[in-house]
Amino acid sequence: MTDIPYLQEYEKIASPNDRTFTVKELIIYLTMFHPDVKVYCTWEGIIREIIENNIYISKTGSLYIDADDNFYKDDFKMKQDKE
Repeated sequence: MTDIPYLQEYEKIASPNDRTFTVKELIIYLTMFHPDVKVYCTWEGIIREIIENNIYISKTGSLYIDADDNFYKDDFKMKQDKE
């Protein structure tokens, strides 16, 4: 259990049937698109770039791609040994 227990509940709400892609499934799906196509995240009318800083492993062990300009990243991100 993470020190932020509601993250696991939020993940269940976001994907109640556990339908979200795995990394492997996402990679396979993305091969359908031209490799030079730009990729963005959207959330409630905002458009955000996807850069290394916006992708991280959460405290639940899931991969998060942040569309909220890293607003909650410090709370949600799994701490690394070097941090």
